[in-house]
Amino acid sequence: MTISAQRAGDFLSIQKGKVTYIHSGPRFAKITLAGTQNQVYVSEKLVKTHNLRVGNNVEFKSKSYAKGPSVTEFTKVRGADVISKPQRTQKSNNENRSNSKRNQQKARPKKKGIIGSTIAKIKNRYGGQQGFLRRLFLVAMGGAKSDYSALESRAESLEPFIEYVNHSKEAYKHLRKTARFVWKPVEDEKYIKITKQFGTKIRVRSEILPYILKKGPSDAIVEGARLIHPKGNDNEILVVRSNSMGIEFLTSRDLSTPGWMIFGGEHSMSEIEWERNSDSRPIESITVAGTKINVLNQSKKGEWIELVLDEDIKKLKSRELLFDGRAAEWEFIADGNMVGPLNDGSTGRQVVSKVKINESVTVRYAPTGKFLYDSDGVRYSFQLTTRPSNNLRLKIELHPDVLENLDEENDTNPIDILFSPDSEYNSLIVNFDYKKAMNKQKVLTIVSKDINSKTISIRKPRFNLGLNAILSLQPNLFYIERQLEMLTTLRDYPLPHHDALLKLTEQSTDAQRDKLWEPFDLKDNPQWEVLTRETNGTDEQRDFVRKALGTPDFAILQGPPGSGKTTAIIELIVQYAKQNKKVLLCGSTQASIDNVLLRIKDNSKLSRLISPLRIGRKEGIYDSGVHSLTLSEQVESYTSIGLSEEEAEDLILRQTNLTCGTMQGIIGHPWIRDAKFDQGKKLKTPQAHFDVLIVDEASKTTFQQFIIPAAFARRWVLVGDVRQLPPFQEASEVMTNLEMMKNSDGENFTYASQRACLLLRNMGLYGNRKVAGRPIIMIEGEGVPSAIVNELNSRKSSFKNYVITIIGSKRCNLSRESAKYFLPREIIQSPGANIHLHSSDIIMIGSDCYSEIANYLPAKAIIRNGSAPVEEVSENRSNLFTEPHSFSEKYHPMSKDNLLTEWSYQMCWRLNRIYELKVSKNSQQKEKYENQILQLLPKSQDVSKRVEEVKSIALPSVLECLQYGFAGKSQQLLPETTLTQGFPDRALKSRFSRINFQHRMHPDISAFSRTEFYENKALNDADTLSFRDQNYPFEFRGKQSRKTWIDVPPPRNEGGYHKGEINAIKEELKIFIDYSRKVAPEDENRDNPSQWEVAVLSPYQAQRRKLVEMVQELTGLDSYARFNLSEMEDPVPISLLVSTTDRFQGQEADIVFISLRNASRVGFLDSPNRMNVAITRAREWRVIVGNHTYFATDSNMKDPMLRNLAKHHSGCKQKPRGNIQ
Repeated sequence: MTISAQRAGDFLSIQKGKVTYIHSGPRFAKITLAGTQNQVYVSEKLVKTHNLRVGNNVEFKSKSYAKGPSVTEFTKVRGADVISKPQRTQKSNNENRSNSKRNQQKARPKKKGIIGSTIAKIKNRYGGQQGFLRRLFLVAMGGAKSDYSALESRAESLEPFIEYVNHSKEAYKHLRKTARFVWKPVEDEKYIKITKQFGTKIRVRSEILPYILKKGPSDAIVEGARLIHPKGNDNEILVVRSNSMGIEFLTSRDLSTPGWMIFGGEHSMSEIEWERNSDSRPIESITVAGTKINVLNQSKKGEWIELVLDEDIKKLKSRELLFDGRAAEWEFIADGNMVGPLNDGSTGRQVVSKVKINESVTVRYAPTGKFLYDSDGVRYSFQLTTRPSNNLRLKIELHPDVLENLDEENDTNPIDILFSPDSEYNSLIVNFDYKKAMNKQKVLTIVSKDINSKTISIRKPRFNLGLNAILSLQPNLFYIERQLEMLTTLRDYPLPHHDALLKLTEQSTDAQRDKLWEPFDLKDNPQWEVLTRETNGTDEQRDFVRKALGTPDFAILQGPPGSGKTTAIIELIVQYAKQNKKVLLCGSTQASIDNVLLRIKDNSKLSRLISPLRIGRKEGIYDSGVHSLTLSEQVESYTSIGLSEEEAEDLILRQTNLTCGTMQGIIGHPWIRDAKFDQGKKLKTPQAHFDVLIVDEASKTTFQQFIIPAAFARRWVLVGDVRQLPPFQEASEVMTNLEMMKNSDGENFTYASQRACLLLRNMGLYGNRKVAGRPIIMIEGEGVPSAIVNELNSRKSSFKNYVITIIGSKRCNLSRESAKYFLPREIIQSPGANIHLHSSDIIMIGSDCYSEIANYLPAKAIIRNGSAPVEEVSENRSNLFTEPHSFSEKYHPMSKDNLLTEWSYQMCWRLNRIYELKVSKNSQQKEKYENQILQLLPKSQDVSKRVEEVKSIALPSVLECLQYGFAGKSQQLLPETTLTQGFPDRALKSRFSRINFQHRMHPDISAFSRTEFYENKALNDADTLSFRDQNYPFEFRGKQSRKTWIDVPPPRNEGGYHKGEINAIKEELKIFIDYSRKVAPEDENRDNPSQWEVAVLSPYQAQRRKLVEMVQELTGLDSYARFNLSEMEDPVPISLLVSTTDRFQGQEADIVFISLRNASRVGFLDSPNRMNVAITRAREWRVIVGNHTYFATDSNMKDPMLRNLAKHHSGCKQKPRGNIQ
């Protein structure tokens, strides 16, 4: 959920310290930060403004400059909040009169409605020189008679997003502290270079088609005609020829059984009879100039025969080839410069996966044979090489201090952040020094990353990289800054093509929104290029394409797992290409876009229509199959024929009709990268370079992420499934925004107020756990006691059963009988105060008062140092830190963990859990978290609207917003816009399509999700599944159920992992590995036709790591995520991935194991979206491993979804094999 959620009092925006030096000449000062020796500079102006003295305790904001950090603003001086005052400037009489009028208007009751509430803002925004520029943009977009009130409401609705993104920059900077690593050089690396390919691939047009019509309507046998079989299979006639033999034809699938009928047209359902053409046979010999060429492999692809020849391509160019003694039409198959996977000729063990000829790559072991071979039998020569001289390879591990503080259940491991293929972190800071500006830090540039070995390649630095150097992740601020720039552009300088984007944020009533989004007519059926098969779901896919082609603004496609969303996207891209339109395709993950690219690249028909470009660093793209499509590779190919790099880049960008990139990576596109702000000065507004933006997995994309590529397009197509996982959001972003928010009066919700709310909630939970004669003493920052008093005065019905003493340095009035507030001298001098102190259950002391009254505290008290360092309070009464065992319990409200946490963290994870449970039937759990949120919110001030804004910006996807609006009470707290309310019904109906069928899972696997998550309205089993089972049966399971629950008893305390579940999975893997040595996949249409695909998943990181260790031991491979079992000493055709369930969204496998880990509590397994993703990844067999008894029958397990899941598997439950303990 987060990089490092509990930051132990280190707040991003506000720092604390003490004035330790004031210069006697120029009155500048220095502040020493609390708990450190680091110092921050204070200007002479700020010293005078706040009358600073040595010894003053202060809270402040600072900024790093070339000469070090400097205070920019004080928020608290000597315990008193600082109220920021606007700077006075010289104003004209007219301006003064204008201000006077504005002040009078503020004193009057606010007018209701959009127009009345925005008059002042309109005058502000559109007055002056900058306002004139804004008016020009608005006139260009909406005409001279633009409704400025409506336009201002759009800008007003964008303000919370701008504020959120602006604050999020501080969270990203915090990565320098939380994402720290140690390293060691990789020794004994083996490098290999493929030097030559001894083989050539060609294709020959077959003169003879495989089938001859024997009986049936001959006029119905035409190219493009449909055939259907009584068993539900369908087919297409691809090529037809008439000759003396009759009518020959070729179909998209083999006509292996009789019974095929014409589908559609005059002769629909008329059966045809056919016979195989006896002259249709494989090519037996190929000769060139009388010399016979050895044929390594041949296969039939439509009307072409593809052949692999054991001959150098140079010897075949411009030569006449004879096929069985006859000339024929033939051509080379363009194979690109990438080859592989390649196997050792002696052992059969895979050496490399994909490799570029004449490029050095690392390998696990050196081949023993003279040649390497690909799957077609083509030979490749190689040579062993040394490491490239300009790079270093480092093994990366998490810094021990970071590892110790990592919350395995809630925190995201920084290692996963660094190595994620979907994040753009490409540099590391060496020994980060926060006193230095970023341009003074030592930085390593990452060339490539390998998650399987946890290694990185870096450019060899010019400085000495010491072995003890600590590496910190350099935040990708460019991405967050681009979000801010695009949101600001939409607010201030929109162009006409941004109008529909801004309509999303226009404040309006239901009736007004209905007029904003007019329905439109569907386009006529085009000539379908991809959606040609008449299978279940095809009509829904076509309906989506027609809506997307006709929409003036938005189109939405929702489809359950395996429904064919990617196929529909490809058809839409093809149709746009035929109209000479430019398409921008983005997704939250590399897999989502590279899957589309590979399917286009591997289809010669589509490749002729589509000219694709992949944006991103080649070294950072996981799938090497798309490396040749990157800009750098394409530029290299054009410069090789004489173009300059600039000419080549310009040519490629202009001729490309499909541009692809991740949501983060797409900002590297030259057109997007170069349209930006510079210190508030406009350089270039985002132009409509693309006719349409398609966002795949839009259910994982927030509005602020969407807006970057969206600003460069004219129309927007969103594809995804709101029943799957929402956007992955760093909790540090949410926490920072909660920490920096203002209340309803526009005042800062200070750290002291946040701390007070957290402590009061914990005090409320203390209840019956208090120990007679052993009061709790909490020592807090100097502003906290007065904040506690403010809260207690607003909570007069609370804490009646406690006697509370609060001691602070600032006089406060506390109107409670059982709670009293005292100054330190009152404790020392007043017997009544002392009596109240010694009869208290809870004592709260400001840290600036502690040393003065330490000797007057109860002798048997239990001290909790709270936000004050232990060293400052332990000198006088070190014996007071002894405590009953019960206080060390993890869930005790007064335990150190619960008192040292942060208010923002406690709010953040609960907001996230409420959102995860938004469609859950477990109302009791949702109500529990909602009540806890209410307990944490202040009563002395109102921050509820900003909390709802933060939740509504951070958590929902743009897809969910447009379909349903923001979830929960935010619909009442936030202005009514299309984003907050969703599209009106009439508008959504004309723009929305849903695919109701799935083509991935065996029916046993899909049944539960269809009922539980899709209300039997979607995830229906398509007819293609029966065809797959008939033609490519999964013999490993035979007639056994394809869903299994391995019932594993609860574990002993094993530190966050379940050894029994791990061993149960290990035994099942052993059996399947043995099976795979004998049986390989047969379906050539699979994405990976040569290997079985297995996934081992768990929702929990600690369990995932132990599963990785188990697979490493089982296979002898040292990978950390993806294991290629073809690289084992005894190779097996299996690709095995160990992952968390969340990271596996968008992927699939033949077999999926899901280790639940939890055997006596639910944790976050109760999220319907998370469980839906987990159990819909398997094609052939899904295995859930966990304590079935607990989830099915235990009365303590309250979640109805998990209980239904366990009961659904009651008939297919089995015990683990062997001894799993």
